[in-house]
Amino acid sequence: MVKQFNFDNIATEYDKYYQTDFGIKIDEIEKNIIKEFLQELKSKEIIEIGCGTGHWTNFLSDLGFIIDASDISEKMLLEAQNKNIKNAEFSVKNAEQLNYPDNSADNIIAVTSLEFVENQQLAVNEIYRILKPNGYFICAGLNLNSDLGKNKANDEVYKNAKFFTYNNLNEILSKFGEPKFKAAVVIENSEFTDNKYSEEQKLEKGAFIAAIVQKIK
Repeated sequence: MVKQFNFDNIATEYDKYYQTDFGIKIDEIEKNIIKEFLQELKSKEIIEIGCGTGHWTNFLSDLGFIIDASDISEKMLLEAQNKNIKNAEFSVKNAEQLNYPDNSADNIIAVTSLEFVENQQLAVNEIYRILKPNGYFICAGLNLNSDLGKNKANDEVYKNAKFFTYNNLNEILSKFGEPKFKAAVVIENSEFTDNKYSEEQKLEKGAFIAAIVQKIK
């Protein structure tokens, strides 16, 4: 099976993206969406799947969450651990084989990580298995129908990744319950044009597509 991407190769450079003008703008937009979803959670304990260098872990920590964060890349985790993020524990885990008991997690979050799992369905099944009834899953990823998705074959990081569409992410999450969606980051001619489109249109065109779903009993 083709590896989606070996993040060990870019671990020390990964965070530099968030220091660029473009990265800062994207980060603000994406965090506003995720923050809105986080406000629905009933508990401050959360498992983060695919935490990478801890960028989102740090965001969760700043909002008062207690995070059990994991990633398959040891080098990415080393970068995360070096940040000394409050109320966060890090470990190496494969999203396809999560060593948590059934129905043990209050909340789970995966932001732009499931695209890079070799067996996406197996990872989703594991998340479903460990999430408590009435627990929440926040899933956010990159949209295949966006300009980024349409050109991903030309990008070394994204070319083998399994981007989502609204329809297929909705189908995946419907196993849990009824998902609620938000999308953003419509970029045309190097300009952000989100304000030109309805929420429905952004689900089709936005590069960032996110959802929250509560697991039914």
